[in-house]
Amino acid sequence: MATVGRHTFTEADLRAAAGVRSFERGIEYLDAVDGITASAYQIMASVRGSADYEVVLTLPGPDGAGGIRGECTCPQGREGFFCKHCVAVGLAIARNAVIVPAQRGSGRAHARAGAAPAAGERAGAGRLRSWLDSRSRDELLSLIAEQLVEDLEWRRRLELRAAAGAGDLTSVSALMADLLDARELSPYGYLEEGDAWRYARRVREAAAAVAMVVSSGHPSGAIAVAEQAIGAVSRSCRNARDSSGVIRAAAADLAASHLAACGVAPPDAVRLADFLAEHGVRRQDILWLDFAGYADALGAAGLHRLREQLSEAWQASQPGSGEQEALERLLQLMGDTDALVGVIAAGHDEPDRKHLKIARELDRAGRRAEALAWAERGLAESAAAPEELTDFVAERYLAAGRGADALAVRRGRFAIARDLTSYRQLRAEGQRAGTWPAVRDWARDLLRSDATADRGGSGPGPAPAGAVIVDVLIDDGDLDAAWEAARGAASEEQWLRLADLAARTRPADALAVYLRQVAGLRTRTGERAYQRLARLLVSARACHDRLGTQEEFGAYLRALRDEQKRKRRLIAILDARELR
Repeated sequence: MATVGRHTFTEADLRAAAGVRSFERGIEYLDAVDGITASAYQIMASVRGSADYEVVLTLPGPDGAGGIRGECTCPQGREGFFCKHCVAVGLAIARNAVIVPAQRGSGRAHARAGAAPAAGERAGAGRLRSWLDSRSRDELLSLIAEQLVEDLEWRRRLELRAAAGAGDLTSVSALMADLLDARELSPYGYLEEGDAWRYARRVREAAAAVAMVVSSGHPSGAIAVAEQAIGAVSRSCRNARDSSGVIRAAAADLAASHLAACGVAPPDAVRLADFLAEHGVRRQDILWLDFAGYADALGAAGLHRLREQLSEAWQASQPGSGEQEALERLLQLMGDTDALVGVIAAGHDEPDRKHLKIARELDRAGRRAEALAWAERGLAESAAAPEELTDFVAERYLAAGRGADALAVRRGRFAIARDLTSYRQLRAEGQRAGTWPAVRDWARDLLRSDATADRGGSGPGPAPAGAVIVDVLIDDGDLDAAWEAARGAASEEQWLRLADLAARTRPADALAVYLRQVAGLRTRTGERAYQRLARLLVSARACHDRLGTQEEFGAYLRALRDEQKRKRRLIAILDARELR
């Protein structure tokens, strides 16, 4: 865990923000991080890559709220992604367990344990920060004034901060409208992915301005400007491309600032209800308001008004438009289960989903018998035995001591959907009932018939139904039967699993699998292919050891290394595994 002032983050936070691929690539850039400095809630640094990139990490709140966010000047960072350079900066701190000062003092705050101050200053960005630290207040103000002329967007953000801090609501409103108008970024009618990062910064600036207006003693005015900002963001993001989620995260901050302002100075309940009716519907995921946080501000009158508005909107809506989901959330909040059941029953969902949703709502309300009756009805009316509905009914039967009925439901599901998951559920019920051997034979016979029919109809080669029986036999631990069933049916991944499981008892058979898969990788390149090939060779070596044919493996390995000698990365990996 790394600590910056009152803010903390972990490697898990970095992995969640970046995703597995960017996180793993970020590890490779640890030694390229320089010039780390910190403010109250941000970390700044440069990272050497194909160019020098500037990184800013915005840390979660002291309570962990908000998550860690990253901005980088690299191409991926400019599209709003938490890139490998952001990961590297976070890891440079987290892996050294350094407590970074909360504020920059007169000197630079160096975050890397054991790093000499001069190391960061050797990079261009480090020199720049060092030079800025040495300037006087007047010199820095002069530089800011120059930049204000050059960078209109930055000027608008600073002007918004100044107006918000002064409580100048007229100026805040005008500046916010200008800042959140995305038409300059979306000349073709939608925000491109590459502009998401820029627009998200504007939205975060608006959220911060709302909080500043509250702090300046104008909470009612803050509610008004927050609602103005929410409307502007909703309009601008109607056709936004935000796969990285940066606008969505910033919009959540804006929504939170509106809720916080309402908590300080509760607005008119009816007017708030009308606003929530418009912005609490999930027409798109970038910005919507959750009703639960507003319950106190709405009161009975506001909740009644919101219910009226959403009911009218739902009755006039089309499937998938979001009004039904919003009304359901409100009725859940109000605890009106009967009205909620009525909405779901009359709604746009598919019949199977209707029955399951109603059953869950009744179950949540403690009306267990009604819940089970709805679920049973849904299962009886469905030709497909949906998995979630089957699970619901079977689990309630078990809880009521009706094991035989639970097994019957699982058999019905398996007869329709013959896959490994339904087989495992069937096995669990059969074992509980003490009838598993007979049920197992019935299930396996069905799968073998499927595999035979598939092979007969589609010719030679892997067949999906054949693959299921292989998975089932492996899962049961019946490896000999699985090996026989795999012929002409198993995928290469299944063959590899079988080989790994049977390598001690069937080393010759397992060896044949490993060598076949090695042959398929000989022309491949790239880290994943090389690591997989090395892993297969280690397994093949173990099989030769069991067979007493080590010399044969040695000759094979020498020939392979000679053939692949130009792949220096592969040779290094083989050396590391002692495959020489």
